[in-house]
Amino acid sequence: MKSPSKASGTASSLSPEQAATHTMKLSRLLALCLTLCLVGLASSGKTSANLQQEASQELLQTPPALCQLPAVRGPCKASMHRYFYNSTSIECEPFTYGGCQGNANNFETTEICVRVCKPPGESSDGNRRSNGETKVKSS
Repeated sequence: MKSPSKASGTASSLSPEQAATHTMKLSRLLALCLTLCLVGLASSGKTSANLQQEASQELLQTPPALCQLPAVRGPCKASMHRYFYNSTSIECEPFTYGGCQGNANNFETTEICVRVCKPPGESSDGNRRSNGETKVKSS
């Protein structure tokens, strides 16, 4: 039997991107379950399919909690170019990561940052874009 610290896929063995993806999936699944339970209890005659569709649409527009975290350089002295999701500007922005500690709002590429944190088709001013483009702030 593997010890918990040696098991594959534990929090300590995941990269920030892997942790972000796992957190996002779990957060959205739990939020969907809670939403369906609460809305279902107070339902005004809507079918469960309608409730599920509404809850799913709402969840797709809500970034995971890790995207609310600030950029954290960490105490180490490396100088790694990374990106974090700035929930105020609604953009993925560059920052310098020191190489250790920090938090999960730390992505190697803008593409990963956008995929994890940016609601689909949303522009930096909060308006929906018809072509699905996303804006990434340059350094």
